[in-house]
Amino acid sequence: MEKTVKIDGKQYTLVYKGKTERIYREQFHSDMTADIAEIQWTQNQIMEQTKKELPNADNEMIGILLTRNMPSETLERVMWASIKASNKNKKVKPFESFVDDIEDYMSFRQEAMTWIYNILIGSESIVDIDGKETSSEEEKDTKKPS
Repeated sequence: MEKTVKIDGKQYTLVYKGKTERIYREQFHSDMTADIAEIQWTQNQIMEQTKKELPNADNEMIGILLTRNMPSETLERVMWASIKASNKNKKVKPFESFVDDIEDYMSFRQEAMTWIYNILIGSESIVDIDGKETSSEEEKDTKKPS
């Protein structure tokens, strides 16, 4: 999976593949898939709790709560590893320097949240009409015109 984003006016290509996971693991001594799954679990808990405690909460309020509870460090790590994994980004600064140099952090954070959701959606399995489980990438391939 690949996406181009703009961070502080500079174009970066994000890539999610095996290389991304390896870079993340080597740099942060943590499993990227597990860290993303933890974000997803936390987000689900927040949504459930909000629906119980504030049944009239609108989508905007829930979105704000989800955004406020998204761990910045994981967002930064996933973005950096995804940028580093792309061969299109000639030279990527070391993690700490990269994060320290971000001027428009709120835009960066928004791009990171969107990217993580893309990773989650792109990795989800779905069940087709025949009951066969496929990835969403496989489904896209089957829906292409012949």
